[in-house]
Amino acid sequence: SDVCSSDLAMSTGLAGELARADDMLRGGQSGAAIEVLEHAAIRYPDVAEIRGRLGVALCLVGRLADACGAFETALELEPRFIEARVNLGMTRLHLGEAPIGLRLIRQALALKPDHADSWQISASAAHASGAPTVCWATENVSWPIGSSDAAI
Repeated sequence: SDVCSSDLAMSTGLAGELARADDMLRGGQSGAAIEVLEHAAIRYPDVAEIRGRLGVALCLVGRLADACGAFETALELEPRFIEARVNLGMTRLHLGEAPIGLRLIRQALALKPDHADSWQISASAAHASGAPTVCWATENVSWPIGSSDAAI
């Protein structure tokens, strides 16, 4: 019974922190969202979604190398985390690491081929605009790096 109560408290607390970070990102407060997500990553070190969202927030403020680290950690925790794999690929493309970026995107497409069209369009748009495209959770949303009015 204690384990179930503890798990519920953890999931409720985590959900609250993620919702708070989402609200901050929607409000253009990427820096504040990064702080919330960094603290959440310390409190819940085994939750890949926190690292994935942290990577998105870091992308939004132009901290691309740090974003890659967050996405990589998310993938270490959950190798089938499709959005983290796509986001890492897009970020690597933006950093000029095309072979790595394309390999990661192809891996994601192989894992979830029903999203192939939207990810290929996103990859093309990112390449053409010079701005990486990031996926938010399970939604495919394009945000130019540094955008303060990200609509998720």
